[in-house]
Amino acid sequence: MQLTTWDVFIGRAFIIGIAYGFILRRAKTINTLLSLYIALVIANNFSSYLYDFFNGKNYLADQIWIKSNASYSTVSIVVFLVSWVLISGAINSSSNRSSELSALEVVVYSALNIALIISSVLSFL
Repeated sequence: MQLTTWDVFIGRAFIIGIAYGFILRRAKTINTLLSLYIALVIANNFSSYLYDFFNGKNYLADQIWIKSNASYSTVSIVVFLVSWVLISGAINSSSNRSSELSALEVVVYSALNIALIISSVLSFL
């Protein structure tokens, strides 16, 4: 049995992401995109501190430290995904815009969401 390639995985991710965007509709797709940008900034700025903490180089309150073999890319991806989930849940989904987004806008925003997620994860590797 042959394994799927990366391009098939990325294509499926885009299809699932666009379908998810149609389920969300309204301004939630925009909120998700904004939370992805915020999560990317958080992951870029705080991954090095958490990487040092998980490898025993930094101490928390001069007493707590963790010695593990976590790689920098793993810590960055986990920080990115966890902060994205927490921020997108915390953003208020109500919008001042009373009308729903058109189908084209939903496709564009959903494709941007998936593209940003995939490019961020691949850049952390």
